Amino acid sequence: MVRVRTKRKSCIKIIISGIVQGVGFRPFIYRLAIEEGLSGFVRNIGGGVEIIIRGNDERVERFIERVEKEQPFGSRLDSIDCKYVEEDIEEGVFYIVSSEHSNEAPPIIPPDFAVCDECLSEMRNRKDRRYRYPFISCTFCGPRFTVIDALPYDRERTSMDDFPMCSDCSDEYGNPDDRRFYAQTNACPDCGPEVCLLTEGGGEYMADEAFDRSVEIIRSGGVVAVKGLGGYCLACDAYNEDAVDRIKSFKGRGNKPMAVMVRDIEMAKKIAEISDKAVELLLSPSAPIVVLPVKKGLSGLEVLYRNVSDGVGGIGVMLPNTPVHHLLLENIDFPIVMTSANYSEQPIVIDDMGAKALVGKFDGVLTNNRRISARADDSVMVSNGELTVISRAGRGLAPITLKVPVCSRDVIAFGSDLKNTFAFLKDGIIYQSQHIGDLESTDTFEFYKSEIERQREIYGIGGDALPVCDLSPVYYSTRYASSMGKPLMIQHHYAHLLSVLAEKGLVNGRFLGLSADGTGYGSDGAVWGCEVMAFDLSGFQRLAHLEYTPMPGGETAIRKPYRMAYSYIRTHIGDIDCGRGYVKEFISSIDEKERSMLNFAIKSGVSPQTSSLGRLFDGVSCLLGICRVNTYEAEGAMKLEATAEEYNTEPYKLEVIDDGSVKTVRLRELFMGILSDIDGGLSPGEVSYRFHITIADVLSGILIDEARVGYDAVVLSGGCFQNLLILRLMMKRLRASGIEVLYNVNTPINDANICIGQAFYGGYRLGR
Repeated sequence: MVRVRTKRKSCIKIIISGIVQGVGFRPFIYRLAIEEGLSGFVRNIGGGVEIIIRGNDERVERFIERVEKEQPFGSRLDSIDCKYVEEDIEEGVFYIVSSEHSNEAPPIIPPDFAVCDECLSEMRNRKDRRYRYPFISCTFCGPRFTVIDALPYDRERTSMDDFPMCSDCSDEYGNPDDRRFYAQTNACPDCGPEVCLLTEGGGEYMADEAFDRSVEIIRSGGVVAVKGLGGYCLACDAYNEDAVDRIKSFKGRGNKPMAVMVRDIEMAKKIAEISDKAVELLLSPSAPIVVLPVKKGLSGLEVLYRNVSDGVGGIGVMLPNTPVHHLLLENIDFPIVMTSANYSEQPIVIDDMGAKALVGKFDGVLTNNRRISARADDSVMVSNGELTVISRAGRGLAPITLKVPVCSRDVIAFGSDLKNTFAFLKDGIIYQSQHIGDLESTDTFEFYKSEIERQREIYGIGGDALPVCDLSPVYYSTRYASSMGKPLMIQHHYAHLLSVLAEKGLVNGRFLGLSADGTGYGSDGAVWGCEVMAFDLSGFQRLAHLEYTPMPGGETAIRKPYRMAYSYIRTHIGDIDCGRGYVKEFISSIDEKERSMLNFAIKSGVSPQTSSLGRLFDGVSCLLGICRVNTYEAEGAMKLEATAEEYNTEPYKLEVIDDGSVKTVRLRELFMGILSDIDGGLSPGEVSYRFHITIADVLSGILIDEARVGYDAVVLSGGCFQNLLILRLMMKRLRASGIEVLYNVNTPINDANICIGQAFYGGYRLGR
């Protein structure tokens, strides 16, 4: 057939921004254009998609409507901009053409997607050419963020560039009717990555033999390091105490809970309480770890919970998210530990040479020859069926992007030192990084700096970008921000609250907020952590907080809750009431020499003062005999929540003092009540629950009282709201009073959201 090139005439140019690369968007556009009889082409540009089309007005309008209504799974359309242009195109033909670097659409990287059901069906089909192939993927599933080196998203700018497609894969790639049409990660056993099990003594097992041998090792009580999308994890029988202890010893993490991977939903239901919402999360393309309530009173699970949950009342569960995981678990009928193969608080291992060093420490390393471009821990969500929050955004969720109504020059937000993530603001889009970790670790800090530079190049963040950081002068992130120029500094808890406004896209209005966590540098130099604020993007006013209490030894008091318990008692109860009952017994349990040192630290004024709700949880947890020393972050607080046993009771009566400018929640009556209940024989579970309803009651009461002035909504944020009991109790009372409540839903609720608030604030300040 002879094609006649028409003369140059008007076409419509459509620029679509959002998550439109790596989600099968170009093939989707191609099919729609063919169905509507339109001429032109589609291509990736920078971070978006450009479409040039010609056709009658009715068909073009219908095409655009269908793009919005039928957009492919995993995509997100932030904007569709249309204009008339002069373009020389062929009539009756529509193409996918080569990508072009352009700044017409902001760059957005899609997250990784769990392997889809269609690919799994092919992988299990003996007649399919990808039968049991561990790297099967298609347009709708597989790695994205963890293989991307640069944008636009094309194979040559990913780690799949090391694997040229064979003729069969190339045919699929070019076939509009194929599920792998323009699938950049397309591969098969003839041309794609290969799996290999390495064992001590130089053993190497390939393909099916690698999986068979890995299963044998795990079944016999061994440990295997497994390479996932974002790094290496350690796997073992979760019921095998010796194997679990080997992993704990290697990681140096004490009894910190670890996640388990199970073969399917049915197995998950046997080890945890699973709601419909939890099923939805587990089966979602992000396939996160979901922390679920443990089953109570069911024999046979005690060993499992003891090995991986450590009495925190929840168990982290995930399903296989890659073909490798599915092949590994198909012959394992029990939960396996699946935890990152690194020392605690170090970056997850992605280097294959470094992973080979694990061969001598464990019984096998199940590796492959596909390079990991971006390390990413598994995402973690906490759900009780009624409420769900994000604890960690990694593989499957990261990078999180938010379209916000502020435009300015570029911003770099450096985040917090704990649970660090960083963020960029460019052209009205906030780009949040994957979970980085705690910056106190030298290796993590080096990863943090290198990842900022790597992503800065991908997103095209300019050299004149405004650095925004925390107020704390001792934060590593603050010091690093200062090395890039004079930073804009923002208070920690204010940033928590602004992250919620950024998530909701709210730039106007006046809000009332409660920011509650373990630690954050306050404007007065104290350690804040339970702050009621009136705020908007221009600033905040502190309205209420918990009564200040010394932290004897500073950071040491965080690791040793008994120090906080002692400080609360000595500060708020007084000597007379400390000489009888349980409190006398508790005080006597502390070494006399240490008591003397603590008394000096409390009375001399050398200790930092704190209003932290997290520290209050620690102190109460210790007094109830639940956790005297934190062997990992928030251990005492999590176990206190897990201990709570709901029963019909009244909250402790707390006094709230108003000096005319700020309200202070006095703590004397709280501790007098707790100690009285302990002396009266109330169980730790009952006291814990009464403590929870007291905190929810007094803080909700303050918010309800302040809300009478008139605010657009009440905002809740901060790590303490990972405690779903507190979150549920507060939301119930606030909503019963007719108050709209906003909290982090699509972004982490803990310190990982600090960078989002920082970026939003920086953009607003620059744009004024």
